[in-house]
Amino acid sequence: MKGRIYSRKNKLFPLFAFLIAYSKAIQQIEPVIDTGFTGELTISLKLFLQLGLSISGVEPMRFANNTTQDVPVALASVVFPDGYKKVIRVHILDGYPLMGMDMLRGYELKVDCKHLTVDINRVP
Repeated sequence: MKGRIYSRKNKLFPLFAFLIAYSKAIQQIEPVIDTGFTGELTISLKLFLQLGLSISGVEPMRFANNTTQDVPVALASVVFPDGYKKVIRVHILDGYPLMGMDMLRGYELKVDCKHLTVDINRVP
C-alpha cells in the first residue's frame, strides 16, 4: 500500500489514506503517521460528530511536551486499501488526525524522505 509525503515549509509529513466508518457515515481520512504516538488514531471532534461515534471512555494521554491530559475515546471501524478491516480505539483531539504505531501493528512501514514515498505492507 502506498502513502505519500507532504512537504510544507521544509517539513515532511508522511500521510496514509484509509476509510473510517461508524453508524452514520464512512469517510476517507489521511492522517499523519506519527511514530511517536503509541495509540491507533486521533480525530477531531468535528469528524467524531460526522461519523456519529459514541464515547466509550476517557484515557490519560502523555504528550510530547511531557504533559498528561484525559482524552475521550471511541470505537470505530477502519478499512485499509488492501481490504484489511478492524475495529480501533480513536482518541478525540483537536488538530490534524494522527495515525499511531498500534494502528500499524502487523504491518511494515517504510518512509523514504529522499524520494518522498511511504510504503506500508502487511507482514505475514
